[in-house]
Amino acid sequence: MQQLSILQFVTMDAPQATDAATSAHQETASQVTKVRPPKRFYRGPPFLKSFPKFSRLPMELRTIIWKLTLQPRVVEIQFDPNRGFYNRVPTPAALRVCKDSRAEIIKLYPTCFGNHVYPPSTLFNFRIDTLYVDECLQTHTLLLLASLKDHEMKGLRFMAIDHWINEDTEIGGNTEVDTFKSFKKILPAMPSMQALQVVYNLECWGDTDFPGGSGPMELFEEWPDRLKKLHCCLDYLTFSEMGFDECDEDELLEYVCDDHYLPESDEELAGVDLPIMGSIWGWRPTKD
Repeated sequence: MQQLSILQFVTMDAPQATDAATSAHQETASQVTKVRPPKRFYRGPPFLKSFPKFSRLPMELRTIIWKLTLQPRVVEIQFDPNRGFYNRVPTPAALRVCKDSRAEIIKLYPTCFGNHVYPPSTLFNFRIDTLYVDECLQTHTLLLLASLKDHEMKGLRFMAIDHWINEDTEIGGNTEVDTFKSFKKILPAMPSMQALQVVYNLECWGDTDFPGGSGPMELFEEWPDRLKKLHCCLDYLTFSEMGFDECDEDELLEYVCDDHYLPESDEELAGVDLPIMGSIWGWRPTKD
């Protein structure tokens, strides 16, 4: 009888169901948040700054957690006559946590991009990393492509190439080797390839004159916020575009100039059929 009376009491005070499911959910949630747990159970934020008992977890579970920390990287390949192909991209933190984490994670990062003259030295995760070829590598791109081992050809999934890779900046005109054509020749032997993106470096884009750092390239779908603040689109408005009689102040503030729009890369990507292909912004962030 006591349980029945409690049930009747609860159902009597319960709010009637309505069609506004979202409103009901929000109302219930607001009521729940007003109920604080007993003080003896409350520890207060932050909850996850440390986990001293992590080492006691089974190795299988620790390995899963370490793998979840891995982030995709844009691995910019560079060349030095004394060391061959190398990169300056930071290694994943999981490789530096402890011996156990390194022993497990290093399996996903084989050393790549060597040849008979230069030993491989670049840690590369074929599942998530993007191989980036900058215009500074233009005289060595053919060597890079010709040096790819069979497992590298079959494992590469994501690749990005600088838009200016074929432009000879010293004497003008085009370089002797067309990197895009060379890549297309070996593409049929790369069954895992999913993406080819043409990179437009924001440091060299139009009249923007953006600053750039000395670190590796990063890729962006749209301009980074730091660069948006340095660029005033209103400075590029012509009198005809302003349309003083038809355009109010709010419309002017929302104006976005043509510099923000990625150009097409139809010529570079002609004949390529991949799930992901197109243009993308590139920028080396500054330290400040």
